[in-house]
Amino acid sequence: MKSYTYPTILSLLVILLLPACFPAIQLYQGASADFSKGAEKEMKDVLATRFDNAPADVVPTLSQVLNTEGEGTSNNLSYTQLYQSALDKLDKALKKKGALQESDVLGNALTVKALAAWKLKRYEEAESAAAEARALFKTQEENSPRDEVLSEAVPSLITLDMVYDSTHQLIEDLKSITNTASDLPKSEAMTLFANFQAAYTTFIQNEDANSRCLLNAFDDLDQVRAVSDPDKKRVCQFVLLSELTGLKNWYDALFHIDNVMKLSQVKQSEVAVKNWITAERDRYEDKRKVMMEELLESLGGSEDHPTYTFWDSKL
Repeated sequence: MKSYTYPTILSLLVILLLPACFPAIQLYQGASADFSKGAEKEMKDVLATRFDNAPADVVPTLSQVLNTEGEGTSNNLSYTQLYQSALDKLDKALKKKGALQESDVLGNALTVKALAAWKLKRYEEAESAAAEARALFKTQEENSPRDEVLSEAVPSLITLDMVYDSTHQLIEDLKSITNTASDLPKSEAMTLFANFQAAYTTFIQNEDANSRCLLNAFDDLDQVRAVSDPDKKRVCQFVLLSELTGLKNWYDALFHIDNVMKLSQVKQSEVAVKNWITAERDRYEDKRKVMMEELLESLGGSEDHPTYTFWDSKL
């Protein structure tokens, strides 16, 4: 009977086990490719339009920071379908967590799952996957600096979206009455202001440190970016650009309530309204100054950089 040495047996086991790992790895790589394609399409279809057909490099899109290897799904799908395809692949891949862990990509796969679920507004699923990824990155031998940052950022990126979704219609309503604001009875204008103020103190600036409001999200994302690792520079710039989209939402809210209150003469006649708007605009300007300085630094100090000039004109 032929005998085998321990190294030979180990080599045979590796050969036998590797094929079992491949499907999970391929699914993860394919999911990453799908997600990246989806992010690129969303930028073209949604984000660029939201920001007045902005150039691709000035708005936050994860296709800029994800390096994909595997082949994804057909380019004919919408960005939502591509995100769903990524999530479906990851759910299959994560049934073989051991294979992903052996290749030191389990945390990465969970991060992409969190991102896909976030984009599909499956927020609980996104936060659960991100939390699992963060825990893994503390013990995983080979970590991705990019995915460490993204897994930490997911909860607050979700908050940015929740704030936008919760305030968008309010801002659109303010825009729609601009032309008739001068004819608003004072009582109606005051009711409008009170409703706006209630929404603002819920979604923009909330005294509760645990609330999912815009300023709390800024604080959390600022902490995520507070790293000196050069490998995290690009993904941290994505996080900063994401914060700037939230800052634009804040600007729009204050600009339009201020405009309507001026046109309706309420700001001129009601000192409390004027003082509140002034204080909140000052708070906004302080945050804008800090963020724009950080953006300038991330771009090498050039005020002529297209990304800087774009956001300087929008905020």
